[in-house]
Order: sequence, then C-alpha cells, then structure tokens
Amino acid sequence: MRLLRGARPSPAMVIACLALVFSLTGTAVATVTTVGKNSVGTPQLKNNAVTTKKVKNGSLLRADFKAGQVPAGPQGPQGPAGPAGPAGPAGPAGAAGTAVAYAHVLANGTVDATNSKNITSANVTRTGAGVYCFSLGFTVRSVVTTPDAYGPNDGILVNPTFHGAPPYGGCASGVSGRVRTTSAAAPATPADHPFYIWFE
Repeated sequence: MRLLRGARPSPAMVIACLALVFSLTGTAVATVTTVGKNSVGTPQLKNNAVTTKKVKNGSLLRADFKAGQVPAGPQGPQGPAGPAGPAGPAGPAGAAGTAVAYAHVLANGTVDATNSKNITSANVTRTGAGVYCFSLGFTVRSVVTTPDAYGPNDGILVNPTFHGAPPYGGCASGVSGRVRTTSAAAPATPADHPFYIWFE
C-alpha cells in the first residue's frame, strides 16, 4: 500500500487520460446536437416554439389555416354565362281535367276530333245558318262557350241554351241543347261561325 501511494502517473498516462476524456465528451455532445432528417415532429415542438420570425413570408397556404382565420377577399367580377344544360326528364302526367266533354265545332257543324273529347260530329247537327243542335249522352250541369274567330265590328256572339223547357228554336225535340252564333253587328240574325264548347 505504501508503494501505491507514492506512485505518480507518468506524463504519457496523463495525456492518454485527457485524450480519453475529450474523446468521450465530444461524442456525447455530437450525440445530443446531431438531429436525423425528418426526425422532428409535433411532439418535439413546445407550445409557441414556432413564431412569426421563424416562418418564411409567403410560405404558408390558405389550407394551413383554420376556417375563418383568413378573411375573404373582395368579390370578383361576374363570369360569363355557362352553356345551357341538357333538357331535364319529362315530368309526370298531370291529373285528369274536370271536363265531362268539350269540342271545337267548325262553322259547318262538323267537330274537330283532334281538339274534342266525348263529342263527335254525330252529336252535333247544323239545322240552319248559325244553329247547332246537340244530342248528348250525359247530363249537362254547366256549359261554357267561346268563339273561335272574330267577326266584323264588335265580334262574334255564341249563345248556348241547355236548360229550360225544350224544344229549342230550330232544333228537333229531344235534343240536349242548342248553340246559336251571330255577330255583334246583327245579333238577331244567325250566321255560321266556329266556336269552342265545354261541358261539366
């Protein structure tokens, strides 16, 4: 033990020990300060660690902000109208109308079948100028007529008679009713004119 206490390290030993200390210290520092690529993420950042000085101007996009953080800019000018879209599908058929029958009666007493319902030429008899007699297979509750053309002066008059005691003037007994057409210039003189008639 006395020999150990009296022994002193040689200069070479001292230099070797110092070199070992520096070597270990340098390795420790390198281990702490060296950061691998893509190794820093959200968990490594403290709150408020990234400040405006550390963000490059113009480097952030609108998608980097929460909704409402970036104010909307002014409204731009209206763009040109786009091309017309394709036609939509046909809608469903409408409900059936309330008319029991209707007809477009020509001046000679024939019925325009294309624009008529439940009335044919067999139901209409022209017995004289401006007199049209109707023989119908249903009860007439209401009737509406309108001229198909305009005559001279004040126009054409269409006068239906479907209620009251038959016979109706100019028609045989047993008919359902009569339509008489005249002109406003000569209302007492029947004259042939086309008209529309609607029954409910």
